[in-house]
Amino acid sequence: MKRLLLIAAILVAVNSIDAQPRKQMGKRGDMEMIGMGSLHLTDTQKQQLKELRKAHQLKVQEIQKNDKMSQGEARKKNAELFAQHEQDIMNILTPEQQATLKKEKQKREDLRNTEAKARLDKMKIQLELTPEQVTKIEALQAKNKPNLAGPMEAGAMRQKGMEHMEEMKAILTEEQWKKWQSIVRETERPMQQRRGRMRQ
Repeated sequence: MKRLLLIAAILVAVNSIDAQPRKQMGKRGDMEMIGMGSLHLTDTQKQQLKELRKAHQLKVQEIQKNDKMSQGEARKKNAELFAQHEQDIMNILTPEQQATLKKEKQKREDLRNTEAKARLDKMKIQLELTPEQVTKIEALQAKNKPNLAGPMEAGAMRQKGMEHMEEMKAILTEEQWKKWQSIVRETERPMQQRRGRMRQ
């Protein structure tokens, strides 16, 4: 469990995978998830989106339960489902609402990019990164940037976290790696405290 928490904290510390592998569609609802709160949806649209979300969740669950499907196939199928889900959402909206939603998504993307840059700037100072290391970490951030392929299942998320750790370890010197792990643990501590308070 500690190792999983460390992986999660490391991802938070470096880039916007952050972060949070994308929250599952429907946990807080599509409107909060993709910025639809400002679209002034009609009651009919809200009901259509609710039904659409339920149908999407069932399809995602079917993929997650399918033991015969490889991880790569499941990821591809999830990406296809998510792309279709996004299109179905857009089909429910008016042209004006679609334009507003696209602007909201761009704002979120810009914010993620700004946060990723700020984290890297902080790392530059904390770890005294060389220009070459910065370039490699930027490439790693781009590679691990959240995509629109929908939620990742726990096993895939863990695997991605492990791969990310190994790639970071290869970029950093031994001294930088130890220092970074120490920084990550400090980042992890408040997260654990918050979880503890929430369970009480």
